[in-house]
Amino acid sequence: CWLREAESRNIFVPVDYSEIVRNLEKGDDVCGNPKFFQLNEGTTLRPSIETSLHALMPQRYVIHVHSVNAISNAVLQNGEERVSQLLEGFDWSWVPYVRPGLPLTRAVQKIVRSNVDVLVLANHGLVLGAESKDEALELLNLVEVRLKRFRRDPDMSGTKNLLEVLKDTRYQPSKFSQIHSLAFDPVSLAIAAEEPLYPDHIVFLGDGPMSIMSEAQLGAYLKQDIRLQDHEVIIVRDMGVVKLDSLSESAEEMLHCLSSVLLRIQPGEKLRYLTRHEQAQILAWDAEKYRQANQS
Repeated sequence: CWLREAESRNIFVPVDYSEIVRNLEKGDDVCGNPKFFQLNEGTTLRPSIETSLHALMPQRYVIHVHSVNAISNAVLQNGEERVSQLLEGFDWSWVPYVRPGLPLTRAVQKIVRSNVDVLVLANHGLVLGAESKDEALELLNLVEVRLKRFRRDPDMSGTKNLLEVLKDTRYQPSKFSQIHSLAFDPVSLAIAAEEPLYPDHIVFLGDGPMSIMSEAQLGAYLKQDIRLQDHEVIIVRDMGVVKLDSLSESAEEMLHCLSSVLLRIQPGEKLRYLTRHEQAQILAWDAEKYRQANQS
């Protein structure tokens, strides 16, 4: 489900907060399965996979976001050093990357202090807390201003040829114009050819490097037997990004996120990519399989 649906239907799942905290203090691994703390068992929805992480924050209101400014700082090899300068004066902590869920909760549990109200999660995002919703939103805005990064605006005029090339195929151009920057921006294109940078990319777009082709390679690919056309997303150099017409809305939103992040990575910056082992951990995690199945 989407957060935007909250105004039209009940998408929230109540949990026993006190019981979660007690089990965290005992070091019980049951905290890694939030459904054990679910109060309304009749629903098919499950609590967030980060429920135990959020429960660690002592503040009444907790916000967890995967903002593109936070991610574009958190994937840098020198991210902690950079963020320490940007967030000078804030009560914050840097959390090195570990798999989301219980491993991340345990990592935060070791370093969190009672006065910390901002957590920057490497290769992941941002968690912050405050005693009122207004204070939490104000804190988020202040942190975002500090973390804001310059965004390039590449020329993408070459996309005009895509519709003709894709005529009578199962593929179509991505609906968000910014996504096509992946094919035109040299920095973005180089990074897309490497490993993923954060877990959500793996969940919705798969592991390993993105599929990248030239215009000629795309033409040859589209002439193949349809059963061999198995790339959900293809970045076509200097032409644009194409997707299967069956690609989910959530996957396309994740492409938009990727383009937004990569346009904020500056030339020459060294990145901390997720290893193949870390990617495999995400793909094998039942909680992420459930999230993918319920985020069409």
